[in-house]
Amino acid sequence: MNSMKVLTIACSIALLSGCIGDEWDGYVYPDSNDLTVHRHVGTFSSLESCRDVALSTLENMGALRSGDYECGLNCEARGNLGGMKVCDKTEQ
Repeated sequence: MNSMKVLTIACSIALLSGCIGDEWDGYVYPDSNDLTVHRHVGTFSSLESCRDVALSTLENMGALRSGDYECGLNCEARGNLGGMKVCDKTEQ
């Protein structure tokens, strides 16, 4: 294999790995006025899946009207924040 093909393949893998590695963490809040009470509902490969499970969880809890949810992209715990997770972005 010539070096140009190897470079092209390596660049393609690097570009795709950023897309493949995205993870969405879902959280529900049964009472939207008290965000200290929350439940992690899973980690998902798409925002749509995260939303579906979060809304379904709120519905099963009887908190669809009183609760809220968020989905965070590529969240990681930060030691300097006491283990609090920080996400690249959050969506609803």
